[in-house]
Amino acid sequence: MYYIYEFDGLTLPAGHEDDNSAEAAGDFLALFAGQYDANGSEQTYHRGMQVSKKLYVTGDTAADVVSTLNSLRGKVGKRGTLRRRWVDGSTEQWCTARLLRFDASKTPENNLHQEITLTWSIISPLWYSQSQTVSAVDLITSPQTISVTNSGNAPVLNAVITVAMPSVLPVDITSLTVSMTGKSELVYSGTLTAGDTLEIDCGARSVKLNGADSYSNVSFGSNHAISEWLRLEPGSNSIIISVSPDNLPGDVAQGTVTGMMIPLTWYDTLAVDEVQITVSFYNAWR
Repeated sequence: MYYIYEFDGLTLPAGHEDDNSAEAAGDFLALFAGQYDANGSEQTYHRGMQVSKKLYVTGDTAADVVSTLNSLRGKVGKRGTLRRRWVDGSTEQWCTARLLRFDASKTPENNLHQEITLTWSIISPLWYSQSQTVSAVDLITSPQTISVTNSGNAPVLNAVITVAMPSVLPVDITSLTVSMTGKSELVYSGTLTAGDTLEIDCGARSVKLNGADSYSNVSFGSNHAISEWLRLEPGSNSIIISVSPDNLPGDVAQGTVTGMMIPLTWYDTLAVDEVQITVSFYNAWR
């Protein structure tokens, strides 16, 4: 199991009880016999889940206890990053949450010890890994298959796809498709020219070209079969990248970036710079 150790940058005092619940949302309609499941065969996520932590505030003086209590009470109502650590001591994850309640009961005979309970409402659909990992391939041809591993136990729904065009490019990209066989097909039909940067945020469902909205240029292909833009299941995933024109001249060379990204880079024979496609995400956990 896990214990919650930090909220909104504030390290929490040690406690003896954490709420380790995991509850999924369900949309059901009672029928004469059985019930109708509106989600069909899809796996659902939590809706309005709350978690709580019972902990102890101690100090060498009563002033120390009051100072810690005031710091904790000052977080009530705030939205921030909630962090948890599993009992193996090495696995840590985070989510976005809002602190809803601060509950305490005081015994008058002890001013150096206070037991409190904090309750949060989880805003994120999942918990996420603390760090990102990198997978890199060469874009040798179009289409090109990329193997990406989600090391979590829940699907990643908020991957960000970024296309960075070089400052010199003799051939513009007129179409880009990101697909997963039997699941999704996301098509960007705008033209990408030298120096452009395209960002597709699959979680926020936003598309920006050089910082300006370009949502109208994105559509689902005929093979798109899920409600999300892109879904990376736990384990290995194969992402297919296709561009048009697909006969860009030149050899391919692997690039490097930081963060959890899958860089795809090729060099054109007439250009020194590179076209770089990245897919970035955090591993997801329930």
